[in-house]
Amino acid sequence: MRYAGLHVVCWTWILLGAAVAGLGAEPAPETVRVGLYLLDLYGLQSGGDTYTADFFLWFRWEGDLDPSQFEILNGHLEERADPDRRTFGNLNYVSYRCRALLHTRLDPSNYPWDEQLLSIQIEDANHDVRRLEYLPDHAACGCSPELRLGDWEIGSLRCYARPVVYDTTYGLPSRAPGEKAAYSRFFAVLPVRHHGVMPYLKTFIILYISVGIAFLAFLIAPAVAEARLDIMVPAVFGVTTSYILTSSHIPSSTTWAMVDRLHFLGMFFVFLAILESCIVIRLWRAEQRDRSVRWDRWARVIVPLAFVALAALGSLRW
Repeated sequence: MRYAGLHVVCWTWILLGAAVAGLGAEPAPETVRVGLYLLDLYGLQSGGDTYTADFFLWFRWEGDLDPSQFEILNGHLEERADPDRRTFGNLNYVSYRCRALLHTRLDPSNYPWDEQLLSIQIEDANHDVRRLEYLPDHAACGCSPELRLGDWEIGSLRCYARPVVYDTTYGLPSRAPGEKAAYSRFFAVLPVRHHGVMPYLKTFIILYISVGIAFLAFLIAPAVAEARLDIMVPAVFGVTTSYILTSSHIPSSTTWAMVDRLHFLGMFFVFLAILESCIVIRLWRAEQRDRSVRWDRWARVIVPLAFVALAALGSLRW
């Protein structure tokens, strides 16, 4: 019993310390479930960087915090319908139908067999991660089965949330100097892609026809020099026109895109056909007709096969 008083004093100090520590600690952030159902998506062009999304967005939470003041980080809201607010016991619910103009950076490296990620990014306008934390409502997120987007194939919608840190205090006196603002951000990401033979043919059919016209020169006798060189004119203009038209339909890029690779390859082989024609015509006029014929015989086989092989290699995704 003589140690009973000591035990009481020790436990008293422990409980007081825990209470003081609890008073100094920040409360845990409120958890808000966020879900999104994508109804429609339109306006995306291979050469553009904007698209419009029509979707339902909802929040579920407990407590007095109001998460309805949200922002679209990669675009802006064009329309937001009146909210549908409901309460289920301690659980609060609000949903909106929204239309937003969004932007993205398309990667043209593998066009017309490209894959892109389209996203809708949402943050709370008033509460940072100290007050609010988003959690995705995976079970209810998704896309309408009627969703179409031009000639793009649509994948499965993926939703997740993570904190995003900004290198600023936004001038708020409540933040310590040098403290970085952090907000919970909700992402709804939809993969889309071009695939199949038709997008490829639509993009490169003029290029391949133009290069094929240049290769027809190998079938014209060197004696008919004018006709042989005249056929190169539409080939040169065809490749150049194809490159200009195709490049105007995709975003500019510093990468060595498939469109660049194949058109530069086509230009090189048209030049090669012109060079070979000049050589065989010169040999023919120098009375070296056997050599001239052999040059043509080899060129009409080797040059087209080399072009096909290199074009197939250049058509792979890099």
